[in-house]
Amino acid sequence: MLITVAEYVVAVPQTDEHRFIGSASITVENIAPHGPPFDGNHGVTFVVNVD
Repeated sequence: MLITVAEYVVAVPQTDEHRFIGSASITVENIAPHGPPFDGNHGVTFVVNVD
C-alpha cells in the first residue's frame, strides 16, 4: 500500500491543478490496513500531521 499527501488549494478560476509542493511539513503515520476476518470493511486507517 502507498499513501501520499500534498498541500491542496482551491483555485479561482477553477483549474485541474489543486495539489502542490509548498513549505508545510506533512507526514503520514500509524498506517494500519484492516479487513476480514476481524473487520468486514476493507480499508486503511492512517494519521496525517501538518505542521
